[in-house]
Amino acid sequence: MRVGSRRITLHHPWRMFRVLGDAVLAVLAVAAAVWCWRQGVVTIHYPAADGLPAEDSTRYLGNWMTGAVALGTLAALLVVDAVRQLVLAVRIGPDRFPG
Repeated sequence: MRVGSRRITLHHPWRMFRVLGDAVLAVLAVAAAVWCWRQGVVTIHYPAADGLPAEDSTRYLGNWMTGAVALGTLAALLVVDAVRQLVLAVRIGPDRFPG
């Protein structure tokens, strides 16, 4: 297909580099999200004293949890973009289109 003097094609194999980059960034974002989540959970152990049993208390730190959710959302968007770029990379070109 031609638009003016430019030829427009749908098949762009170089987009596979973008797919690979998005996939690597998504994996790194998930790893960072897991790390943030673990930083956001703090368990405090209170030993037994004066006839009271030992207790454990868990605190959730909102700033770390928010970071984990944001990184998880970023990873999901990167996966969606990687799928889109993959489809654009392998889509059939106009020279192989029947008709």
